[in-house]
Amino acid sequence: MSTQRDKYDFVTARAVAKLSTAEKLCLPFLKSKGTLILQTGNKTDIKLKNGEIMKKFNLPGKILPGRVVLSIRKKPSGFTLIELMIVVALIGILASIAIPKFAEMIRRTKQGKTKGELGNLRSAITLYYSDFEGMQYPQNAVAISNETGPVQTKYLSKMPTVKLGLTNYQETTDIDDFNVGDALTDLGNWGYISTSGSVFVNCAHTDSSGNFISSW
Repeated sequence: MSTQRDKYDFVTARAVAKLSTAEKLCLPFLKSKGTLILQTGNKTDIKLKNGEIMKKFNLPGKILPGRVVLSIRKKPSGFTLIELMIVVALIGILASIAIPKFAEMIRRTKQGKTKGELGNLRSAITLYYSDFEGMQYPQNAVAISNETGPVQTKYLSKMPTVKLGLTNYQETTDIDDFNVGDALTDLGNWGYISTSGSVFVNCAHTDSSGNFISSW
């Protein structure tokens, strides 16, 4: 009989057993969402376990006195335990592949944005230097970060943000002063050397391409 399971669109039975037993016997032969047609007494307390009533036909008393015909749809079967375990395993495998790739994509995007902001900051300092006829860079980090100072009011719309996408580094607009030869403090912010007008990212780690971030 196993070859007949899940094979038919319609199954019907009459005078086989009580409703719950007839349902149990007949539903396995139906395809998913197939229909079982049964008749029962019109006063029977209808309780189904694996099917749901689509229509209930009350026939004229001359045809089937005291009887109703039920059109019962087979509910889609859920996952078996083995199938559920397979699904969970597949989700775990996909997550282990997708999540790191998604995180790496976000990291690359943030670092690309920071490179662009670094270029904007360098351009502003170059313009400042040019306006002073090559005689003076912004004298310190405060002169750059000052919202009312000439660097931001004339050459920048706002202080650029460092976004590295690395653990333990917050996005920041902070900028610190450095001298030539100073070691990085690795705070993940901007670094500035006033004697040369150099600006860089104060980070000792490598980017997504394996290059030192401070070398951008």
